[in-house]
Amino acid sequence: MALSLRTSTPLCEPALLGLIDACFERVGRESELARALAAGDPHFDAGLSLVGELEGRAAGYALFLPRRILLCGSFVRLAALSPFATLPEARKRGLGNFLLQTGFQALRDRGMCGMVALGPSAFFGRHGFASAFNLYTTEVRLADLPEPDPAPWRGLRVDDLPRLRELMHENYAGVTGTEERSIAALDWESPIESGHTLVLERGGRPCAYLHFRTRGELELRECAAATAADVRSLLGFLARLLREHGRTRVDLHLPPQHRVARALFHRGSAQVSSNFRGAAMLCICDWKALFAATSVHWLRTLAAAGVDELSLGIDGEAYRLRARRGALQVDQARVERRHLELPPGHAPAFLTGQRDWRDLDPSCAEPARHLFPGGTPMWSYAPVFGLADE
Repeated sequence: MALSLRTSTPLCEPALLGLIDACFERVGRESELARALAAGDPHFDAGLSLVGELEGRAAGYALFLPRRILLCGSFVRLAALSPFATLPEARKRGLGNFLLQTGFQALRDRGMCGMVALGPSAFFGRHGFASAFNLYTTEVRLADLPEPDPAPWRGLRVDDLPRLRELMHENYAGVTGTEERSIAALDWESPIESGHTLVLERGGRPCAYLHFRTRGELELRECAAATAADVRSLLGFLARLLREHGRTRVDLHLPPQHRVARALFHRGSAQVSSNFRGAAMLCICDWKALFAATSVHWLRTLAAAGVDELSLGIDGEAYRLRARRGALQVDQARVERRHLELPPGHAPAFLTGQRDWRDLDPSCAEPARHLFPGGTPMWSYAPVFGLADE
């Protein structure tokens, strides 16, 4: 069985759109996502747009989109894996594995640490992926909201984007999985018919925005507000939307510490969290590069634990972390009496905070409580990915 691989894009080779549609067995979703990213995403790398061939025939496609995503307090170079699929008749013949392994090496060659993906955990779990991000839902009804706010909300403009990026990073500060957005419309404007991005302006300057879509109920995927007054205006606008669309509730997907989520909690809205059924995953393909990119976190936690070195066991490998003259040194060695073995297949979850020190053996509580304090991780993927989630 001959497997081969080449690089191409939907712009250079339009026939790839049909291949992607056939792989997913539906038309115009994942293929349109691939086309849109190739045409308008400033991070798109044609060398990471891979076509897998079986016996000389194109039978699979994988796009690794470079992003910068918050892990351990630092924005880390990762890739978003989407779309990724093989033709039904090519499955269980090694082509998907071939695409993934080639992608891993390409990322390492570019100095990237790993990738995030939404998909079936059974397949991805065999390749180092693990559940790492949560889904948070706040169910909001009219009774939870203030009176409708008459403030004028408007459509998105290109000159809004620098300020919207500031607002997003302020409102999602500290949330592992937050993307560092670019100043490109594709990172803000919804490309689907049912999706909308609207902006509230005061004194000629954006002070709030929201991205929502209409399905069975209204669904707010992302928002930000500058002040408490702007939060109230946003909530009042949600009340307007519910009445205008004839809906009974709006579901907000926001991390608990978000300004809007906190305001709704205090107004009595029900908040639910889950691990996304394990579908929101992270894979680290270069742990040394990851430790280097997040060195500030590890130096701080070593100091908090009162040690200058320890080692972590991650899926059969030992990584020694040492603080030396204010810098982090990493090599592959085991530190006896200061070695912490992470459960196989779960290291990414400890990295994001989906799992914490309480999920380890009690004998490991120190220094695990400093290294893995837990958190509220959520991958805030850009609105363009709604094309594949419609």
